[in-house]
Amino acid sequence: MIVDGEDYILHSGKKLEAHCGFVGINASFDVSHGYDGHWLCQEYCFGKNIEELTFEEKNELASFMITRWEIFRDMSEPEFIKRYE
Repeated sequence: MIVDGEDYILHSGKKLEAHCGFVGINASFDVSHGYDGHWLCQEYCFGKNIEELTFEEKNELASFMITRWEIFRDMSEPEFIKRYE
C-alpha cells in the first residue's frame, strides 16, 4: 500500500480516495472514506461506489487499517511512549 496524500494506492494500482486519510466500516460492512463518502455498500449508499475490490485488495486494505489501529492501541503503552520521548 502506498499512501499518496489522501489517497491509498493498492498493489494492484487501484487508487482509493480517503478524505483526510479516514477509512471506516460499519456493522453492515459498508466501507467508507471520510465522514460521508462510501466505497463499498451491501445496499444502496450515497456517493459514488468504487468497483468491487478483489479478495487480495480487501485483504491489503484491511491489513493496512488493522496495523494502524494496533499502533493506535499501543500508543498508550508506557514502552511505546518512551520510544518517542
